[in-house]
Amino acid sequence: MNNKLYGAIAIAMAGWHFSAEALPYLQLDVPSGTYNTTTEDSVATTKSFTLRGLIDPSKGTPNDDNFRISIAILNTNFDVNNTGFDFGSFDFGGITYSKFTSGIQWGTPPTEIADTPQNNGDQISPHGIFKTSYFEVAVGLIVGNTVSAYNAQTNATESGSLYYIDRLVNTTNLQANYYLHFDFYTVGADYKVVDVAPYSHDATSCVSGSTSCGPGTGTSPTIPEPTELALMGIGFLGMALARRNSLT
Repeated sequence: MNNKLYGAIAIAMAGWHFSAEALPYLQLDVPSGTYNTTTEDSVATTKSFTLRGLIDPSKGTPNDDNFRISIAILNTNFDVNNTGFDFGSFDFGGITYSKFTSGIQWGTPPTEIADTPQNNGDQISPHGIFKTSYFEVAVGLIVGNTVSAYNAQTNATESGSLYYIDRLVNTTNLQANYYLHFDFYTVGADYKVVDVAPYSHDATSCVSGSTSCGPGTGTSPTIPEPTELALMGIGFLGMALARRNSLT
């Protein structure tokens, strides 16, 4: 095999690695929480916490985007497969949500097409979370709100700045064994998903009733996530790299 081919393969492998580790356009973070390397999400360690949406302005057009946060209602013991479960209540951005709150859905966000089959990226990929009961909240961007760029997964600093959207969350009144999972995405004029934070950059509350759901280390339920398998071979030599689909 000639040197040109070896060089092309090396460049392709380097490019794949870069794209897998690059800072995504959208991230979710719990600044006061911790990162669970098993479930690969930012986890709140207290019942009251700030959920932060991070936007990299160098990778999109945030001034023109319509940002959404979905709040999935989950239970460690069973599937929340309809909107009739009494999960108690929680506060998000100063608004209290319960099973009686208008806008609760069962299915897969975005809300506007929740009753249609998932197709061609219309909705968020289930990734072990959806279908379930959820709320979808539109969140506005204030361009002047910026922080130094960082990766919520690794806490590594990056060059430049990120826009951020903060919302206060309080899960004190959730029933025992319930918890919340958050996804961050944008929708177009047709309400279809345009961009979504990778599964490695979403967020979860601690489980209500857990002894560690308070000051200290939070608990994150085991949430199955999809796996990205990259196969690269040179003749009879193959290399298999297993990785969760962290970028879409």
